[in-house]
Amino acid sequence: MKKANEIEKALILLKPYAEKFTPKQDINYFDYYKDKDGVLISADYYGGENYCEDCVGKAKEELSKRENLPKDFAEFVPMVESSPEKEGFCYCEICGEIIEAGYLPNEQTIYYWLNQHDWELDLKKDHKHCYMLYIVLECYRYYNQDDSLYIDIKKYKKLADKVIKAFNL
Repeated sequence: MKKANEIEKALILLKPYAEKFTPKQDINYFDYYKDKDGVLISADYYGGENYCEDCVGKAKEELSKRENLPKDFAEFVPMVESSPEKEGFCYCEICGEIIEAGYLPNEQTIYYWLNQHDWELDLKKDHKHCYMLYIVLECYRYYNQDDSLYIDIKKYKKLADKVIKAFNL
């Protein structure tokens, strides 16, 4: 259980800073458009990108400017994803901000944080990175070896150690 204590210590250090970051709240996307009669028609082939609540209007404008839209096209209809889960973090295609979603852990994200060297320089001022690291490290609590999303606790421990060292700089 000693390994988990180091992860918990990192979570305690990150939490007050992570709470200062607020991700965007709605994952908007365009799966449908309205034809001139107001009928919804599947528009899957127009993207599938994610947009935050602040950028969905701009995305709708940009999509509407595309060439080769159907002759009966009237307008794109934004949809809001309910109960979203993403492997890794979800970002707005326009502004690049994080959009809140259920985080599914993956080895690539752990590898990224273990091999990045700039984030630990001023972690106390970088609330976005604290939020992301908190979400990543918190996953160790929810998945065990029987889960398909399980990641070896040694990797979480390494990341926790890196966070602890960053706070002690």
